[in-house]
Amino acid sequence: MKKNRFLLCSIFMIILSNLYYKPLKAYPGFGNCINEHPKTNIEALFYENSNINLDGIPNETFWIETKNQEGFLNIPTAPIEDNSGNSNISVNFLFAFNNEYLFIYCEWLDNTTMPSGIQFQDGIYFCWNIDVPEFTAYYPSLTQMDTSHMGGGSIDSWGAYFIKEDNRLNQSEFYGKDNCLQESGWHIGENNDVKVGLSYVDDHSYSLEIRRKLTTNDRYDVQFNEQKPYLFNIGVMDNCHGEHHQISWVYAMSFVEEEDEENEDAETSKPQLNIGFLIINITIIAISTILMIFFYYSKKNIK
Repeated sequence: MKKNRFLLCSIFMIILSNLYYKPLKAYPGFGNCINEHPKTNIEALFYENSNINLDGIPNETFWIETKNQEGFLNIPTAPIEDNSGNSNISVNFLFAFNNEYLFIYCEWLDNTTMPSGIQFQDGIYFCWNIDVPEFTAYYPSLTQMDTSHMGGGSIDSWGAYFIKEDNRLNQSEFYGKDNCLQESGWHIGENNDVKVGLSYVDDHSYSLEIRRKLTTNDRYDVQFNEQKPYLFNIGVMDNCHGEHHQISWVYAMSFVEEEDEENEDAETSKPQLNIGFLIINITIIAISTILMIFFYYSKKNIK
C-alpha cells in the first residue's frame, strides 16, 4: 500500500513539474516569439575620447576598458525555417559611444570554406527599430519582407556582406550596407551612413568594427538621440544568400553616460525576483505538503 501511494505521488509530482517545463527550441519561423522570452538588456558605455582606426582589431583603449568592465555580450543565432545551412553561430559584441558616434565590435567563428560563386556570401546585419509598434525578428514571408505584420513603421537595417572574390578583406575600411524596411517593403536609395573595418582569418573567423553617427539627416535611419532602449536583432550569413541565414531574437541597447554609472550600479545591486518561478515553486511545495498531510491521516485512520 505504501509503495502504491509513493508511486502515485511521484507520478503526480513529475506531471505537475512538466506542466511548467518548456523545452528550448531554435527559431522555427512559424510565429512571433517576442512573448516567449524576455528581452536582453545591454549597455553601450560612454568614452569621450574614443577615436578609432577601423581595421577590425579591437586594440583601442576604450575597447579594452569595455571588455574588462562589461565583458563580451554573446548573441546566439539559429537557422530560419528551411535553412539547410551550417550549425548555429554565436557572435561576441562590445558596444561603446562618444558624443558623435556609436561603435560596435563583433567577432564570430567561421571555419567553413566559402564555395566558389558570387551568389555565396558571409556577413552580418542589424535590424534596428525606428518606429515599429510591435517590433519582432519574425517575418511571415522572407521573400516579400515588410513591417505590416508589426503594425507598420520603419526598420533600419545595416551591416556588411562579403563574397569569395572580395578584395577588401583584412583590416580595410569601407562603407557597409545601409537599408530601410517599411510597410510597403524595402526602401531604395537610402544614404549610406555606416562604415566598417574588417579583419578576416581565412576559414576561421571574422572580426568587425562598425562606426555610425548617433544622428543623421536621413529619415530612414534610426536616430540614437534619446535615453531609451533601442530594440534590435542580428542576422549572420554563412555561405548563403537571401533568406537562408541565421537570426537572433530581440535585444535592447541603452546608452550609459558617466553620470549614470552610480545609479546603474545601485540598480544592478538590487536582487531580481522572478515572480513566476516563485509562484510555481510555492504551488508545488503547497501541493506536496497537502499530499503528505493527507497520506499521514489516511495511514492514521487505517490503524
